[in-house]
Amino acid sequence: MIGGISTKSGSNGAAIISLILGISSLGFIWIPIFGIVPPALAIAFGGIGVWRANKIQHGMGMAVAGLVLGIALGIWKIFVFFL
Repeated sequence: MIGGISTKSGSNGAAIISLILGISSLGFIWIPIFGIVPPALAIAFGGIGVWRANKIQHGMGMAVAGLVLGIALGIWKIFVFFL
């Protein structure tokens, strides 16, 4: 703490992981069985990231982007490959 101002910035690791998994889901979506794992993890980490972003006020955009990508690609995977 310098002069009453905190210099420690909080990071939202779950939001970052969610965004990375959401983007990488585009590459893994073509693998028949394993392709559902990255979107599912993106949804899980996105939910955790949104929850943490509400607490630390950092990373909401990344968490929501990962969550949206995970949901969209997960639904696409289910409709295209399993139906």
